[in-house]
Amino acid sequence: MKACKSPPAPAECPDDDWTPPQPAEFKPDKDHDDYMRRRRAAGMPDRPPLDYDAARLHVARLIYLFINEWHGCRERLCRRQRGCMAPSGVCSNVTIVSEEEDPEGSARALAVLHQALKEYREEHPERYA
Repeated sequence: MKACKSPPAPAECPDDDWTPPQPAEFKPDKDHDDYMRRRRAAGMPDRPPLDYDAARLHVARLIYLFINEWHGCRERLCRRQRGCMAPSGVCSNVTIVSEEEDPEGSARALAVLHQALKEYREEHPERYA
């Protein structure tokens, strides 16, 4: 009997004990666990809201949760959760630079964001049909 190295057709190798390769087990690290814990505590849904402005705030809050610049934050919720919760939708511990203060940096960041969104839309066309 010939050995099958790939998924065999049923008639070719009926007695072969070939099993499909198993994916590597996902082992989240401590930071991922902390992010997911804080996201659940914040009550953040898996999918963003349908309203455009609410979806922008949802994504911004997720980014702040992910960046996690909470050390020294004055928000009680952030200190209690030991991580950035961005309760007002914006992290109060991060300095936001306006477009007038850094026009080149803002344009660069906007171009990177647009490129990332374009790539995501190309990867998931079923969500935008």
